[in-house]
Amino acid sequence: MAISNIENITRLRGIILNELLPLIDDDFSLLDIPYHNNIGDSLIYFGELELFKQVSRFKLIYKSSARYGDINEIPNRGILLLHGGGNFGDIWHESHDFRRKIIGERPNQKIII
Repeated sequence: MAISNIENITRLRGIILNELLPLIDDDFSLLDIPYHNNIGDSLIYFGELELFKQVSRFKLIYKSSARYGDINEIPNRGILLLHGGGNFGDIWHESHDFRRKIIGERPNQKIII
C-alpha cells in the first residue's frame, strides 16, 4: 500500500524536528541563500525560514547569498547553516566552491549543511 502525501509529509516533518532542530543550539547564520530564478531553491529557502520559527530560543543573526555576500561579514559566533538543495556536485560550482571555502575558513565553528 502506497504512503499518502500527508503521511509522507508527517514522517519527514518528524525527522526534521527530531534530528535537525536539536542541532541548532545557538544563534545562527544562513549562507548561500538563493538569489536566482530556480523556484525549487526558493521554496527550500522559504521552508528553512518556516523551520526557524520552531527554534524560537535562537535567532537568525545573518543571512547572505554566495554571490552577493561578503565572507568577512559572516559572524564568527553561532552556527553556520549552509542552504541545501540540488546544488551539490560538479554542475553548480559557485555554491559548491562557497561551501568548501566556508568549511575551510571556519574549522572551529559549527556548520550544518
